[in-house]
Amino acid sequence: HIERAGIHSGDSISVYPAQTISQRAKDTIAEYTRRLAKALHVVGMINIQFIAIEEDVYVIEVNPRSSRTVPYISKVTGVPMVDLATRIMMGEKLNEMGYETGLYPSSPYYAVKVPVFSFEKLSDVDTQLGPEMKSTGEVLGIAGTMEEALYKGMIAAGYYMKRNGGILISVRDTDKKDLKELAKAYVSMGFTIYATEGTARKLNSAGISSTIVKKPKEADEGEETTISVMEKGRISYV
Repeated sequence: HIERAGIHSGDSISVYPAQTISQRAKDTIAEYTRRLAKALHVVGMINIQFIAIEEDVYVIEVNPRSSRTVPYISKVTGVPMVDLATRIMMGEKLNEMGYETGLYPSSPYYAVKVPVFSFEKLSDVDTQLGPEMKSTGEVLGIAGTMEEALYKGMIAAGYYMKRNGGILISVRDTDKKDLKELAKAYVSMGFTIYATEGTARKLNSAGISSTIVKKPKEADEGEETTISVMEKGRISYV
């Protein structure tokens, strides 16, 4: 997943094959999966969510069922997982069907699953992502590079990739350490940075120019706010 842990897996952009997981962590994940499946006497599908921090692997949850990712992974690997799992439940053995255990070899291309949201059709819905799933669909992008696959998925999900305009940035203190490189990338592309006061101070201290806009509750009459700059059409991304 591109999003960090805490965002529902159904709302997360999923990348295959994994881009940032070491071989050691992959081997640990495969071994944990084997041990959990055997301990729980799973016959068929098991859905496990892991989080990898450097070389350390932690289990978030284990569900003795399929996951919504199965049709996508079956499609991009060519492994008919639902058919295999069903036949195993009926008593057949995996090796009798021409498959082995362990990690399946990665495909020579990239696949990205992008969730689709319907916020513009639903009133009074909090658009902040969290553990509660809010997406209403998903699409798949496949290409020779991860970036192209992601781009295809975003376009198919209904996003229009703007190449200019303003970027409104406002992040909590714990996330400000990740701000510099992201903001620099947008500046290098020609975007104008708008930021709330604390965020703007952090950007300016890193040598990145930004225009301060007040939060609505903090602004005096006539001052630009995060809402007003969006209403005036100055903002391409938040």
